[in-house]
Amino acid sequence: MASEECTGDRIDWDEAIMRPMVAGEFVLVLTGVAPVPTSVCLRPSPIGFVEDEYRQIEVLGTMNSIEPQVETQWTVEEPNIAEYCGRVGILLVGATKREFIPPKDS
Repeated sequence: MASEECTGDRIDWDEAIMRPMVAGEFVLVLTGVAPVPTSVCLRPSPIGFVEDEYRQIEVLGTMNSIEPQVETQWTVEEPNIAEYCGRVGILLVGATKREFIPPKDS
């Protein structure tokens, strides 16, 4: 998740899954549909002076080319998600969607 290279507009996703890996690590897998072929990346917000319980991560998409509107599936995986977590987890932020992982207590 290289934030310097990650640009674009916020986009929404259809599904966010944390899959276990070896040694207690997890990989974050996001899937969705875009109107044209789109490159998707994750950009963490900078950490302030006080770390939050949930660290905000933006889901950004950039159109690969200007083509006719054809719904295209996309998937992005982040195997080092633990590096970007707050004390409890992450807050994914898209164009119109927000999701706490793990879910925040009401």
